Amino acid sequence: MAGHSAIFGNRFSLVQGAKASTSRASYDLSNLPMHTEDSYWATINCLSATSSKQQRARITKETGVSHLPLCAASPAFIHPTFFPLDLFHLFYENDVAFIWDLWTKARQFGEAVANAMKTLPPAFCGPYKVYEWMALLHWYVLPIGMELGFNPLVLENFSQLVSAIEFTMSIKEHMESEIMSLHLIIQKFLTGFKSLYINGNPELISRARLCIFQLTHVPIHIKWNGSIRIGSQATVERNIGEKSPFANLANIITGKELIRILSLYYPSLSVEDADYHSHLKIRITRKEEGESALIHELQALEDYSETNVGNTEMHVDAERWGKVRLANGHLLRSRRRDQGTPATRLYRWFEGYIEDNIWRALAFYKLTVDGVLWRNVIVYHRLAEMKQTLGQLRGSWDRKTVRTLEISAIIDIVGIWEPKNESERVYILRKHPGIALLNTEELGKSPEEDTDEEEGMENDESAPEYT
Repeated sequence: MAGHSAIFGNRFSLVQGAKASTSRASYDLSNLPMHTEDSYWATINCLSATSSKQQRARITKETGVSHLPLCAASPAFIHPTFFPLDLFHLFYENDVAFIWDLWTKARQFGEAVANAMKTLPPAFCGPYKVYEWMALLHWYVLPIGMELGFNPLVLENFSQLVSAIEFTMSIKEHMESEIMSLHLIIQKFLTGFKSLYINGNPELISRARLCIFQLTHVPIHIKWNGSIRIGSQATVERNIGEKSPFANLANIITGKELIRILSLYYPSLSVEDADYHSHLKIRITRKEEGESALIHELQALEDYSETNVGNTEMHVDAERWGKVRLANGHLLRSRRRDQGTPATRLYRWFEGYIEDNIWRALAFYKLTVDGVLWRNVIVYHRLAEMKQTLGQLRGSWDRKTVRTLEISAIIDIVGIWEPKNESERVYILRKHPGIALLNTEELGKSPEEDTDEEEGMENDESAPEYT
């Protein structure tokens, strides 16, 4: 396709490029005039029958079709479904970067992002990945924008883009009605974008970028190719071996299937079913014995034991730990572990199956009854007054009440962003699906971070038990 130089630069539809003219046709986003296979091949035949460069240039400009790629010459491939968008790059390298260039307050925003790095778990990405467009889209633009006082209409419009991309990047089956809902969200975003950033001003017509308009084709891409995470160019490049071209894709698929079959025969080999491991005993010092925080922790353990043991004559012992390795392999630290340590990244926040779902780990305890392991538990603060604004979950910590929960109820770690102002609001950051498309190098993880993640893998057997 000819791209921006053609009258019909969008290779999927016959929508003309935006011009500063009131006489231009308007289009219904629900019923766009689309390129068809017949029209594509008719143009190819015209190009093939033309010997003049001037005539070829004229046909290319009028139709948007420049030539027939060799790999598309087979009758097995049909246009336009054979030429999918590279949505991974469209989302994160074109659209978000372009919208950012239209905004102001970039300096304040940048300072807030830099300060947010400490509370993003290393399991998500490396420290400098937070500066990239993927992290800004999924984690920081909306929370920081709300706290900095961005125009609410601008944030609402951007939240529609976030909602559409997060839906698109998920791997799951979608009903026809869900695809239609996605199309409506994108229509709403495009209509709002036109109103906010152009608003009928001919001098701003350059903001009507092709990368923004092409979002309207995302729903039909899902119908054609399935999940974007599976069918995107980035995924295909990785599976065929971008750095080692022509890697044997069949071997890769076979290897994955063998691992899956082995995990079915031997469930103990499955990472998902693996048991968690406690790490790093923490000595309870005499200085701590009078602290109210420790007293509240032990009181929560006592209340939990009395409620669940049932027999008050049984002797319950508690042994404190600073970290725990969850079943999915992620490391969860606690407030006790981080006290007095110069940690560059904190990851003591998690979500679980019951109650209010988001908590902050204070410490981990191994409980034994009459010398026999009874339960592994965590004491925590919960996130109270939770609500969603523009799709962002936020609340405030209930620091007055310490609660106890079995570690097996933990789903995964989460990150947080705290604006550090009088509101005391806390925004929850979950690991977004786009991260799954990146390899270790692209995640920006350094060897130092891997060392920090593995620190405490072996129990400190010299640490005394607390009874």
